[in-house]
Amino acid sequence: MKKLTEQEKGLLTDLLIAATEAVDSLESANPERRAELKSLLIKLEGSDVFVNHEEEINHEEEPLVPEYEELISTLKERFLNGEAHYSIYRDTETWMKVEKALRADPESLEKLRRLENSFGAPNLFEESVIDYVFVDLAAESPRTNPHYYDASNEAIAMGVDFIPLELYRRMLAFGTFDRHTKTHLDSTDHMTYLCGDHRGLHRRKEVIDPAQQMGEIKYGWRGMVKVPKTKS
Repeated sequence: MKKLTEQEKGLLTDLLIAATEAVDSLESANPERRAELKSLLIKLEGSDVFVNHEEEINHEEEPLVPEYEELISTLKERFLNGEAHYSIYRDTETWMKVEKALRADPESLEKLRRLENSFGAPNLFEESVIDYVFVDLAAESPRTNPHYYDASNEAIAMGVDFIPLELYRRMLAFGTFDRHTKTHLDSTDHMTYLCGDHRGLHRRKEVIDPAQQMGEIKYGWRGMVKVPKTKS
């Protein structure tokens, strides 16, 4: 096949992005089926069609500062082995691509370091055509804060986003989260939700309930970091 021009590559990439977004909004498919469809798109994006072998240049990776090297080791261990409260299959070949992207983006590493150092447990949860999506996958929501706007300011200060409602729903398909806490989420209608515990998802009340005032319910939030993929 004749080598694609940069304009042609850009067009195909835009089509893949649109297809990925369409799969995410496919309400008729269950989470497992959506994951299968996204996996097919990701394999296409990584195929030889998008790789210009004539332009590949091997560079030795420069070591990062010690705290980032330690973070990458922690993320690798969590990525390959997971944790008891969720099950997502991972493999070493995928991790090599993820680590390459992390080393190429110190800004994302810093955001992940902030999540890790605030009692979070970031791990790769899913990927799109253009990025890897890291999410706090701790068993209970970290960073206890009962007030949505205070929690939102914390996220802004850390340079991360709240996870959206639909992503949280996908998380629940792969594990058990927030049995003893509730978490602030962003949703498509820009409302705030509290969800988790054994009763499932709950819309946030505007008035703080008595149980919260007495400290019987802990509210936290989970962060999300999108790490741009590197060229193959």
